[in-house]
Amino acid sequence: MNRVIKFRAWDKKRKEMLLPERICHLDGETSKGISESAPFLILDQFTGLHDKNGREIYEGDIVSFNEKIVTVVYGGAYEYSAFGITKRRDKGEFGADPTWDTLNPLYAKDCEIVGNIHESPGLVKE
Repeated sequence: MNRVIKFRAWDKKRKEMLLPERICHLDGETSKGISESAPFLILDQFTGLHDKNGREIYEGDIVSFNEKIVTVVYGGAYEYSAFGITKRRDKGEFGADPTWDTLNPLYAKDCEIVGNIHESPGLVKE
């Protein structure tokens, strides 16, 4: 199964989320160019997964999972990089953060998006 590569962007100036339709689908080269030419944008990548309500899960989303509030992050080392969930507000460290766990399709179907780190950072308590 191939995963759709797309991004949303948090506009730090306007304090609003730009959905993929408003920033376009990006490849690695284009996304680097966007980050450099528009430093006020923070890109969040689509995980390829959907929550229990069918909403697309992006890096930076805050989700309710097993009665816990966790953040969706991208992390890892070398070829072992993956999307994960953590209780931390930052990306944590893959393997070193005891709250870090891989986000997989089985977890995703039980998750519910409750916010994101840009618009509602206070939802995540360390």
